[in-house]
Amino acid sequence: MKFALLVLVTIASAGIFYQVAVPSPRLTFGTAADDQVLLARFSLDSKTVISSQKKKGLQLWNVSDGSLIRQFKSANERPTQEIRTVSFSADGKTLIASGQDRDLVFWDIATGKELRAIPGDNKETFFLHSMTPDDSQILTVDSNSNIKRWDAQTGKLLKECKVRRTAPYPNTMEFAKDGRNFLLVDAHEVFVCDLETLEVRFNYDKGDHKPLRYIGIGGAKMAPDAAGIIFCNREGKVVDLDFATGMERRTLDLKSSGIRAIRLNAKGDRLLAGCADGVVRFFSYPECKLLKTISGYIDAQISPDGKTALTFTKNGRMMLWDVDK
Repeated sequence: MKFALLVLVTIASAGIFYQVAVPSPRLTFGTAADDQVLLARFSLDSKTVISSQKKKGLQLWNVSDGSLIRQFKSANERPTQEIRTVSFSADGKTLIASGQDRDLVFWDIATGKELRAIPGDNKETFFLHSMTPDDSQILTVDSNSNIKRWDAQTGKLLKECKVRRTAPYPNTMEFAKDGRNFLLVDAHEVFVCDLETLEVRFNYDKGDHKPLRYIGIGGAKMAPDAAGIIFCNREGKVVDLDFATGMERRTLDLKSSGIRAIRLNAKGDRLLAGCADGVVRFFSYPECKLLKTISGYIDAQISPDGKTALTFTKNGRMMLWDVDK
């Protein structure tokens, strides 16, 4: 039931009580226990959710009924390890995970079997990883700002390059649709890098690039047309910069202050904005028509098909919401 929760609103002047329906999630799943959900992501077909918890590790869930499909365990897993990034191969058959003090591990999604692992260096942590669009290679970024390109099948190191960054930890890596360039985002800068050489083509610096001075860099994403990069603005604006030149293409007003992060579905016609007031807002894009709000959350995920949102709590519960209903 989508409007099961009722609250009372009092109109003091008239002394009248109104019952107002407050949206509730379509589905709540997971175990309410002392096991925080560190991250959760939709699969590329929007049919499953992968979650990472401190105690239970990686778990795959069915979006239709919230049932647990399987868990994924690494042969060399240790209790202190934390998963920071999970991703799916483009063909949807392989799950990849990396994180603090962890190897980069590949699993077969259908069976849960570990396929292979790229060992992590004790002095370096794989903070981020991303498969190339053709699934042939994988990029990693470690704690020492090294970008490395690996053969995804053999684990052979193909190329590495060090990027000078002012912030300690990257938070986003995303490929452009042409497959030749990728974004690397941290708290202060956005780098556009060449896949072949791994060298920085140019970067947007939050300090000296005027359109970015009041931008929450954590919300940087590729624009739906792949010709720009969009950034969330704490004043409620989305700034779209040209991917090749760094010039501002347009600014869209979401009329929502304190935006901390944005998400886009695969088609690029649905935009999620997580705000400092604890409300997650969903918009059509680029019209920026408000479609739905969810209170009590700063961040959420939107499914690739744009139909479902995912929120999760510190106690291990996850919630699914219908975006357009």
